[in-house]
Amino acid sequence: MTGPDPQPESARAIRVLHLGKYFPPTVGGMETYLHALCRAQARAGMQCSALVHQERLGLRSTREDSPAGKNGVTVVRAAVWARMVFTPLSPTLPLWLARMLRSEQPHILHLHLPNPSAIWALFSRRARQIPWVVHWQSDVVPSRHSLGLRLFYRIYRPFERRLLARAARVIATSPPYLESSEPLALFRQKCRIVPLGIEPLPALEEVTADTGEMPLRVLAVGRLTYYKGFDYLIRAVASVPDVELHLVGTGEQDVQLRRLAQDLGVQGRVHFHGYLDAGELASQYAACHCLCLPSIERTEAFGLVLLEAMSLGRATLATRIEGSGTGWVVSEGETGLLAPPADAEALAACLRQLRENRDLRKRLGDNGRQRFNSCFHINRSADGVSAIYDEILQSAPCAAHRRVSVQPSAESPGPARAVPAAGPAVVMPAHNEVEAIGDVIRGLRQHCDYPVIVIDDCSTDGTAAEAARHGAIVLPLAVQLGAWGATQTGIRYALRHGHTLVISMDADGQHDPAHLAQLIKPVVDGLAQVSIGACVDRGSRSRRIAWKMIRLTSGIQLEDLTSGFRVYDQSAMRLLASWRATYLDYQDIGVLGLLMSSGLRVMSVPVEMANRRSGHSRIFRSWLAVAYYMCHTLLLGLTKWRRRRYRVNAGASK
Repeated sequence: MTGPDPQPESARAIRVLHLGKYFPPTVGGMETYLHALCRAQARAGMQCSALVHQERLGLRSTREDSPAGKNGVTVVRAAVWARMVFTPLSPTLPLWLARMLRSEQPHILHLHLPNPSAIWALFSRRARQIPWVVHWQSDVVPSRHSLGLRLFYRIYRPFERRLLARAARVIATSPPYLESSEPLALFRQKCRIVPLGIEPLPALEEVTADTGEMPLRVLAVGRLTYYKGFDYLIRAVASVPDVELHLVGTGEQDVQLRRLAQDLGVQGRVHFHGYLDAGELASQYAACHCLCLPSIERTEAFGLVLLEAMSLGRATLATRIEGSGTGWVVSEGETGLLAPPADAEALAACLRQLRENRDLRKRLGDNGRQRFNSCFHINRSADGVSAIYDEILQSAPCAAHRRVSVQPSAESPGPARAVPAAGPAVVMPAHNEVEAIGDVIRGLRQHCDYPVIVIDDCSTDGTAAEAARHGAIVLPLAVQLGAWGATQTGIRYALRHGHTLVISMDADGQHDPAHLAQLIKPVVDGLAQVSIGACVDRGSRSRRIAWKMIRLTSGIQLEDLTSGFRVYDQSAMRLLASWRATYLDYQDIGVLGLLMSSGLRVMSVPVEMANRRSGHSRIFRSWLAVAYYMCHTLLLGLTKWRRRRYRVNAGASK
């Protein structure tokens, strides 16, 4: 199996796979933006494809090419067998995801959330080998209006958090939403703000000139559902004469809203248009004086319909929802008016103000058009997303797609041999070690002046900043690779910069730097290519039994099999930077077997180790993890059974 292609030479060569919920002609803000973004990226020369769901239930998936730019956009709609709590259930989507990752070979996997189907990426090995961008369109708000949604979110939330942890970057759509988003709070350091954008609607001649004497025509567009707050808007219209409301959209509250208009006696002034195609909707925009978005909760994260109205120079009226982007999109008094959410009287006051002041409507509309062109045109948004792609792909140490194809290997060590020797370096993988890593680096400085390379394995607690503050070189990973994948990244970095030795240490404070000299000595004296700090006393009885079983099946006669306190010379570094070591999950049997089967000598050096100061063992954190590790390691050991039994130099052992 080969890895994905190397980094593209320019942004124009980037291949992107978008994983979304739906795609036009399905109506919705996420769908509108995904379509516009794909078209803008295709026009810029990127190769874009999108995997989404069919809108209707059925057993048939479809693949189509949407014209855009030179390459167009490939759209696959996976069959949806059922729906539950607004969620499409598609057993075929993971199959399509695997197929498209294999055929399209994307450099970036772009996940548009909320979308429970994005969870499938967590279980795809091929997906985990490339960087992810999570586009955070909205929190899943556990609304008091929907018990089913609250229960569903309890199940969905752990997977949501895992998606965010895996992402190289997270795109938030507005500063207020980022600041108020509870799920994003733990991942603030990887968040970037790129406002949504749309393609401007085609300008149409106004159906009727705005003389200021006719009734105020208010347009409202959106799904007829609870959080849109259309019932408050209808009540506001009922209290203000000479106002007509034109409501465009369908949804579960259609009958309820019609009954409300009838009960209030405004059925002649509230017009329900249902679903309208693009041309009919444009005509409604041309005929209206303003657009109103009366949403009542943060589920309304941005409000793309506001951008549609602004692109055509229409005044806007929205609600000031705390933590939502709607109050940021509409600049109060400049491009529109804002009212408190769920307040019919406040909406009515704004409608009166717009009805009575034609000049105000015109000024708000003109300013809105200018703000749209400067902030919310789709080209602006696409440029911001492209800059994030570049930020990820140009970060050589953390680009997952470079793990195999462009790193030095044992067969072809590449540019590392041409770099002048730079002495030893300390490689330290770290995941959420902010409590200990500062003390560990300070302790190292007391015993050596070697450069410390910290590989931040997608930490969420400030580990990277703490390590950098203490003078370490920090390599942030785009995708969480685990302890061995992070260590391998550090080894490759050391090779590229000409280091002659690598000392691997944990960041949790277990390894005492006072033992560095005795650990390095066998390698410097030529007695071994690898030395391992062994502390048998730290193993519990069950751990020792596990080690005995592993030694029996693998033939590796080493006392401490899981110690990460090691020294590698350049021959070992080149071997462990090769493609063969990339497919290993742990640094014990797989790494040791690879080293010894290649004829390298390994020496065990007794050391003392302390208890970890923070975090937990990846292997022994739970019985399920132990079971997986034992099955994985015993199977790996059995595959080596026919080979010679490995012997370990133990000249320094007790």
